[in-house]
Amino acid sequence: MSFESELMNQCIDFYYNIDEQSFGNEIRYFILSTDREKVDAILLKNEIIGTLEQNLVKDFKYGRKLIKFEYKAYLIIVIVFIAITLLALIMEKAIGD
Repeated sequence: MSFESELMNQCIDFYYNIDEQSFGNEIRYFILSTDREKVDAILLKNEIIGTLEQNLVKDFKYGRKLIKFEYKAYLIIVIVFIAITLLALIMEKAIGD
């Protein structure tokens, strides 16, 4: 019995796109974390060796916040650098006159 048919028999929602697989003979299934215990039972019962790759939504939200913070920090650094450069030019003209 195949893993996919077991998922269907257990009424476990899953998704995969065979065209986007990059693991050779392996297939990547996307399964809800709420069904993890059912999937673990299927894997143990059928002696299937599976791996877990989990991308949590909160990780993406944290990453987005981090990127926004980095952009703000870079912007502040550039503004300070420009201000210092302009101040130095103004002072040089004032002293030179």
